[in-house]
Amino acid sequence: MRKAARRGPRPMGSDTKADILGAATRLFSEFGYEAVSMRAVAREAGVDPALVSYYFGSKGGLFIHAMRPSVDAEEVQAFIAQVDPAECGTALLAFALEFWGDVPSAQRVSGTLAAANSQPSEREFLRELLFDGFMLPIARRVSPDEPELRATLASTVLLGMITCAATLRMPMMDGLSDARLAEALGAQCQALLTGPLPPEEHAVASPGELLGPSDAPTGLPGVDNDPPQNPQGDVSS
Repeated sequence: MRKAARRGPRPMGSDTKADILGAATRLFSEFGYEAVSMRAVAREAGVDPALVSYYFGSKGGLFIHAMRPSVDAEEVQAFIAQVDPAECGTALLAFALEFWGDVPSAQRVSGTLAAANSQPSEREFLRELLFDGFMLPIARRVSPDEPELRATLASTVLLGMITCAATLRMPMMDGLSDARLAEALGAQCQALLTGPLPPEEHAVASPGELLGPSDAPTGLPGVDNDPPQNPQGDVSS
């Protein structure tokens, strides 16, 4: 009886690129960048390794495309248009958790953050996604002044929340619902977006200025703190 022909790698087709991206996302999310090779991604996707290079060029390029966080632009615009300035801190964090709070999405965000350190294109992408496309429009709508600065400060809360809650999985957060997490950090985000900011030029007082003048004698008690006298005169003369 003739043996069945061995099934080889699938040729290039309309779904090939999507299959490669899906395989890469799964492997990078589970094992990290260093542990995953392009051959492993090709094997997971059932394609020829040459196709991975054809579509994405390098492992870095594959990682960037696979780990970029997704977003529904229409939903974001609708949220920005109706957000209440008085409750924007909690509302925007709850909205962000809905989009990027699950583990795969948060890993994409953290992966993009890691890639942004060495990839200018990823730095620009992250800025367009989270800052220009989300935080800055909100700040321009709700903030009384300096929307760029306020959006930058609030972005640190947003990214820290996503990373800690869904990627690091800190033990104390395991039983914390998204709603409670958003509410807990919402006040901080609200203050950054709508509260008073410290003055731009805030002089830091020296320790002496902080302590103020003192009439107390200097030196240690019970110790002769006067400099010793030289009975022979100044030896340098």
